[in-house]
Amino acid sequence: MSSEFFAAHMTAAEGEKLCTVEAEAAVSETAFGVRDIRVAEGLPFSESLAYINLTTLEGEKLCVEISGAGFRPVGVFYDDVVGPVPPPKHEGEEELNSGMENYETIYALLSARSSGFRHRFSERLAQRLAQLQEQQLLEECEGEEERKEGGGK
Repeated sequence: MSSEFFAAHMTAAEGEKLCTVEAEAAVSETAFGVRDIRVAEGLPFSESLAYINLTTLEGEKLCVEISGAGFRPVGVFYDDVVGPVPPPKHEGEEELNSGMENYETIYALLSARSSGFRHRFSERLAQRLAQLQEQQLLEECEGEEERKEGGGK
């Protein structure tokens, strides 16, 4: 089911409740690819608004707002909301539009801001695909053995 379909068919109350769930899920699902991530305890945490604090593998600290609009970096210190935070400028890159930076998922935010996260995410995905392939091969071998034992076809 696509996120547009899901968003179009949920009530406002369901959408608001997702902010608290989304914050907790973001922490547990992305801890592998950041130095630190946690729910912001010093900021409001409600059904319609939540914050997480994180430090990327490169050392960038962010306070991230989670609302119906998505994930938005709002501070460069934990529990600190100052407004939109432009992505760090790397040598050789042009200045990006520093307007409102909203991301649909925590994965999109981290992928845009952290090459280390992208690398770890890719490694993790490759490992999981290899595990699935290995599992599939084992199941195929077991199926072959059962067919041989069951009648020699």
